[in-house]
Amino acid sequence: MQAKLQDSTNCIVNLTCGCLFSYQTNRKKEAVPYTKYTQGGIGRHAQLKQSNTPGSQGAWPVKATKVILDLLANAEANAETRGLDVDELSLVHCMANRASPTRRRTYRAHGRIGPYMARPAHCEVILAKAGDKVEKGEGKTKALKLSSKRAAQLRIKEGGGH
Repeated sequence: MQAKLQDSTNCIVNLTCGCLFSYQTNRKKEAVPYTKYTQGGIGRHAQLKQSNTPGSQGAWPVKATKVILDLLANAEANAETRGLDVDELSLVHCMANRASPTRRRTYRAHGRIGPYMARPAHCEVILAKAGDKVEKGEGKTKALKLSSKRAAQLRIKEGGGH
């Protein structure tokens, strides 16, 4: 699920609304190109010749797009409660990272126990106004920290090696 979420979030970052993306993915109108974890089991599809994916690999991740669509709906609801205009917002950042696996057990035949693990993901969505840009503040520049070994190397270069 984590790999599908990562590639789906990469696909959706440039879109202003994920509803169209999710609708087209669920109807198999637009495939999501997979760029990571493509070693085995990812099929090739003619739709992906349009995008520059290696080997035209991808799929239609219905569950992953539903998760992203729910996140976008939640973000829009949060913006409305804070008094922001939802029409002015655009998707600035969208990311999915691997979370620690949940470990459970399943009981098998003949008294054995097998692993029953899930691979969840941490999803992050940030919306902002399209024209807002953050300027870098003026502040002190940090002094460069050198290790004692690197400081000794620089002293040798400056002093000429005597």
